[in-house]
Amino acid sequence: NGCHLFQFNCASDHAPMSIPAVRQAICYAIDRNAICEYLYSGLGEIPIDSIMAPSVAGYSSVGVVPYDPEKAKQLLAEAGYPDGFDLTIMTSAMYNRAVEMAEIIAEELKEIGINVNIEELETAALKSKLKEGDYEACVYAWANDSAGPDNNVRPLFRTGSSSNRTHYSDEYIDNLMDEALKETDSDKRLEMYKEIQTYILDACPIVPCFYETISVGTNAKLQGFQPDTSGLHRFYDCYIEQ
Repeated sequence: NGCHLFQFNCASDHAPMSIPAVRQAICYAIDRNAICEYLYSGLGEIPIDSIMAPSVAGYSSVGVVPYDPEKAKQLLAEAGYPDGFDLTIMTSAMYNRAVEMAEIIAEELKEIGINVNIEELETAALKSKLKEGDYEACVYAWANDSAGPDNNVRPLFRTGSSSNRTHYSDEYIDNLMDEALKETDSDKRLEMYKEIQTYILDACPIVPCFYETISVGTNAKLQGFQPDTSGLHRFYDCYIEQ
């Protein structure tokens, strides 16, 4: 499943996005159910209870962050921003309805005092901004093109990863990912990935909004086709029945 998400620039020199409590406040302020229902007619997996999709090996249900604007206001005040702040959200029209998603989030953040400006960029320009860390927040997407758990955490959250566009860095998580990759005991490995999911959901470098349901249409004559949860479908066993 592809994950539609809202992400932050967590680099230490990008306050207030570098402050976990501020990121958590924004997470509480986003109504993910409303986004999924309004923009995608409910064709998505909600509520999200992990940074991993349930189709990924190593997935664990680690808790749902509810839509709670009052909790969001409380966290902002505790972080030193009781009156909110100005925020620029970048996105690209290439990602399915990302601009509309940014507009909904902007309206929701207004309720907790955050004034949003939306900047729409060409995809190449957006990726360049994200790579350079020249942004505050972004509506983005991540395609889970592997059923393995490491590929669904390491690219996004490992310090220095080329796909770590949140610029999140945490030595504890880096070490835990490395240890989980080497662990041969399946139960211990599962517990390590559960801890990774729990820890990152709380640190909140991203707000996973929903996992998109993949809809596939085929000709009635096509036989042997099995849709793949990654969206990268395999056609080895397919044939046409005359």
